[in-house]
Amino acid sequence: MKTNVSFALAALCGLLSTPAMAQDGEFSIGVLAGADNVKVKDGGSETDVMYGVTAGYDFNLEGGLVVGLQVEASDSEVKEVERDVFFAGDTVTTEATRDLYVGARVGYRTGPALIYAKAGYSNAGLRTNFQLGTVNETDNDTLDGVRLGAGVEYPVGDMFAVRAEYRYTDYKAVTLPNSTATIDFSRHQGVIAAVVKF
Repeated sequence: MKTNVSFALAALCGLLSTPAMAQDGEFSIGVLAGADNVKVKDGGSETDVMYGVTAGYDFNLEGGLVVGLQVEASDSEVKEVERDVFFAGDTVTTEATRDLYVGARVGYRTGPALIYAKAGYSNAGLRTNFQLGTVNETDNDTLDGVRLGAGVEYPVGDMFAVRAEYRYTDYKAVTLPNSTATIDFSRHQGVIAAVVKF
């Protein structure tokens, strides 16, 4: 999964580096916050706040087309407690921690607004605690996932812009501590970002 995303981003960088494609560009950096819903497959879900920082570079092409690269670092307050997951009387607590993202977006300017879609790679932290009787095991994992999203960006003055964005991330399964059992995770996020452009 990492290899596929890295190859796609490298190919995009090569394409954008050609003089015929790249007309002009702008760098952006900003902050974001929103709602983060983490779901366990065949289980429950939990929603809480997330927050982070974002940066990117957009190439403004002919005809209102925009193609860009983005990076993001965020954290989440999501914490979920599930009981009787694998055995009667057990408790599985999962906490979403830091999330690192790299990806690309493609958009189209209609009037002052930019409507865009995005895709990329997410590497998220997950803390899992398994309790059953006297057994208490905690494990910190990193999850590889593919993120898809869509949003709209609207300028505020000459240097600032706000974004409203929805994204969905599907993660590979994580194995519980001292067990062969696995849990599948996905997440839905709705975020608002404020960025400054150079």
